[in-house]
Amino acid sequence: MGHKSDYLAEWLVKHVFDVDSFTAPATVYVGLTDFGGTELSGGAYARQSVPTGIVEWEWDGNWIVNKNTITFPKATGDWGEVTGGLVADSLSGSNILYKASDALVVPKTIGVDDQLVIEPGGLKVQES
Repeated sequence: MGHKSDYLAEWLVKHVFDVDSFTAPATVYVGLTDFGGTELSGGAYARQSVPTGIVEWEWDGNWIVNKNTITFPKATGDWGEVTGGLVADSLSGSNILYKASDALVVPKTIGVDDQLVIEPGGLKVQES
């Protein structure tokens, strides 16, 4: 996942030049997208909260990767093919921090009663 949002880019450049401060969120919310980059909706879909910090995330020299499993609710409707993801600063709406249509290491089609689980190392975030 290497597409930093305009929102995040603006805040970071302001922070670097000490024009404004940026406080990292204590929690980020991981969401899922289809190949076109549209966030999923319906069928019990919900972003999943993940605390920030070294307990949940690690730098492997190239990427920030999840260290723990991220489990989404069981689908009550067809979510279709999930290929990408996003990281936001709240549970719904809000500011997207990163987004990429190819963020998942292993894309998966989710139907009724399926459950998407992102295993450790399965979500990668990198600046592009």
